[in-house]
Amino acid sequence: MAHQSATELIEEKRGQLLGEMEALKAQLAQTEYYLSKAQTPDIFIKSLPAVTVASMRLRIANYDALFQVVPEMGERMRAAGCRLDPLLYCFQMYHDPEHRVENIDVEICEAVTEKKPDANGLVFKQVPEVGTAACLLHRGPYSTIGETHAALYDWLEHNRYELAGPPRKR
Repeated sequence: MAHQSATELIEEKRGQLLGEMEALKAQLAQTEYYLSKAQTPDIFIKSLPAVTVASMRLRIANYDALFQVVPEMGERMRAAGCRLDPLLYCFQMYHDPEHRVENIDVEICEAVTEKKPDANGLVFKQVPEVGTAACLLHRGPYSTIGETHAALYDWLEHNRYELAGPPRKR
């Protein structure tokens, strides 16, 4: 059995590394492709039905605070005897004039089957139908939601639409 020289071992390792590098380049190219596609928002137009909601409007420190506030609201709704409407949608409306990441003015809206008397920070109301709504799906963490807002606002401007009320998020 012949032993490989140091040069042969190094050349063999070099070939292995070059093969791995080519495989990584292919993976990187595929990643770049997916990133370029992800930056093109899939915006669609649809109507949003009128909905009866239990709502709670407050200022939150940041988007992560929703993970605490929404369950608390659910407890208040349970205490008020609310039943969620399984056929309609729940959402948040953002009342700040521009996208914010801190000190956010948000109204949490949970679709319910009937209005109850306002109590314990809950306000019951009818949110009217929106005949034409531009919608898109945000992909990624809350920290990048500003980019999604910017893409939507850019699309609205270039397609001659404008905001008719506070933005909603589901």
